[in-house]
Amino acid sequence: MKIKKNQIDKSLRYIYFPGKLMSNLLRKRWFIQFAQSTSKRYAAPARCNDFSNLPPTITYVGSADPFLDETVVYVEQLKKAGVSVEFKVFEGGFHAFDSLAPNAEISKQARSFFTQKYAEYVERFF
Repeated sequence: MKIKKNQIDKSLRYIYFPGKLMSNLLRKRWFIQFAQSTSKRYAAPARCNDFSNLPPTITYVGSADPFLDETVVYVEQLKKAGVSVEFKVFEGGFHAFDSLAPNAEISKQARSFFTQKYAEYVERFF
């Protein structure tokens, strides 16, 4: 399925690349404030009821992340709705491991996973 450019504006999307902790904290603060003024589903995508119009998704999580279970449920819901998903759990990874320890081998593997899948998705869907 190819995505048309006019479909991109139909839902909130962002590409996450590991960055500095402060910018991540500011982004999360803005995100939660935005969600309170619009819809809570943007603050926690697993709260959505309809996943059918969401874009192809690439995500990963660490096995020690407190949001592991929520992420797994979200990925399962996306797949049930027919959304193309690439997902990986990184053993031993804690929340934000890729940002807090960017030079760790696990972080390098996570970035490699994301960038490889992103390149594949751009070729496949755009």
